[in-house]
Amino acid sequence: MIEFLQLFLPATLAKRLVAILLLAIGIPVKNAVELTGLCEKSMWTLKKKVRETSVRELMVIKSGNGRKAKSDGLEEQILSELESGNYHTRSCSPYSRILRHSQQKFAVFQNRRYAF
Repeated sequence: MIEFLQLFLPATLAKRLVAILLLAIGIPVKNAVELTGLCEKSMWTLKKKVRETSVRELMVIKSGNGRKAKSDGLEEQILSELESGNYHTRSCSPYSRILRHSQQKFAVFQNRRYAF
């Protein structure tokens, strides 16, 4: 059934629609997980959201899970630190300096490879 729906919908929405239908007719979460391929946590979250929101809202693909990124707004804080002269580290690379400074000052830990 999911493969058929994927002709008309993205895979995420096809799985979500099937999951909503299975939950609506009373299929237990464990069985619905096996039938849809969604993880159990996603299924429980979906079951809760079905009770709280409309199906129309559930059929929208959103990026992320609603949490702010660790480094949200951090750029402005780092620039203000640079401009005020409060920027002190001993590492050689500019990227390493910024990462180390953000770790020391703001307790934000990121992998250098994905930070820039």
